[in-house]
Amino acid sequence: MSSVNRIIIVGNLGATPELRYTQNGQAVASMSVATTDSWSGKDGVRNERTTWHRCNVWGKLAETCAQHLTKGRTVYVEGSYESREYTDKQGANRVAYEVKVDKVTFIGSGKRDDGAQQAWAGDVPAKPQQSSDPDFGDDPIPF
Repeated sequence: MSSVNRIIIVGNLGATPELRYTQNGQAVASMSVATTDSWSGKDGVRNERTTWHRCNVWGKLAETCAQHLTKGRTVYVEGSYESREYTDKQGANRVAYEVKVDKVTFIGSGKRDDGAQQAWAGDVPAKPQQSSDPDFGDDPIPF
């Protein structure tokens, strides 16, 4: 039996993404995304609970996020959920839970000058595949 480790979050950025580079020069952007649940209790009082999600974006996508995203922006992020063990400043062992993001879609008020929504997915845009079938031409799809 196989398993699946996939998480999808749609929420708001708590701060502008923080861009840094690893020792080998790979870009990584860290960002916190907030999701809020709301419900009415038995007494009719409206309640809210905000959950903060630590997200790390890598490569070219990290640079794009750092360049275009700001605090408060709504984003769709997709990736895998990971845990990381570390020792804090007081010497205590800790565990951090983070999302390793591989897809980001910018939602909301981030409009380009031409009014189109900005969206980036993956680390580098995929190059269209060329068919090896000689009967497969460049004609438009007939529907």
